Amino acid sequence: MIISGESYHSDAAGMRLYRHRFSPAHATQPVAGVVLMLHGLGDHLECHARAALEVFCPRGWHCVGVDWPGNGRSEGKRGHIDSVAHAMDILDEALVQVRHEYGPSQPVGYYAHSTGALILLQYLRLRAPGKVPWLWLSSPLLVPTWRQSAFKVAAAPIVARLLPRFTVDTGVRPPECFRITGTPEQLKKRFAHCHHHISLGFGADLIRHGETIGECAAAITDPTALLLTQGSADVICPPQFSEPWFERVPAARKRFALLPGLHHETLREPEDSAVVTANLWLDEIGA
Repeated sequence: MIISGESYHSDAAGMRLYRHRFSPAHATQPVAGVVLMLHGLGDHLECHARAALEVFCPRGWHCVGVDWPGNGRSEGKRGHIDSVAHAMDILDEALVQVRHEYGPSQPVGYYAHSTGALILLQYLRLRAPGKVPWLWLSSPLLVPTWRQSAFKVAAAPIVARLLPRFTVDTGVRPPECFRITGTPEQLKKRFAHCHHHISLGFGADLIRHGETIGECAAAITDPTALLLTQGSADVICPPQFSEPWFERVPAARKRFALLPGLHHETLREPEDSAVVTANLWLDEIGA
């Protein structure tokens, strides 16, 4: 796999974002298509390189994606994105870039993790219904109010109007995301460019969009294929929400994979069950 990246000025974001590319090692290998990758809040695309390395690139898929504003190597206040709609504008811009670089006829699939999955689901519901051949949702954020007090949820939209860019601690720490192993130097590298903050404005907007997450399930219809991978030990986006949501998806080609013992970031765990599951699923749908 060839890994590259660049900082560029995003008109949609109004700042410099960092774009990642993961390409097959053999330049002569036919292009099977393009995967747009969307990471979660607090992490970045490099945290999901394993999906490109062990799943997509060996099949000839080229993977691209950007670090959201305020995340990873992109500019912006850590944890702040103006809104879900603003993130969808960035996704629109990324699609235009993909069509320009790879051609308009290339199929485009999606890999989206956690908050990135919520953004993608709203995008598919509002802007691209029925236009996606397949999507892989990794530990999707479906209930943004989970682990938040009723008072905080009620106060969020009011306070957010006054201080939309003010950030607070999400309360999420690495041991909840994946099991911590390795030397101090390895751990420093694994946690580089990560954070645990969210702005009041973005948090309130996530809560608002969480109210329509059921409509997002209804928007995934044939011929779109869906894979949802979920760690059984995930306490950030637990399976008690993802399983019933998955059952509401009307698409016939869908698979729910509950991965025993894995936490929120299944691709950063030592096991390869997420990778094996994704490869088997792509074989089934012919991608």
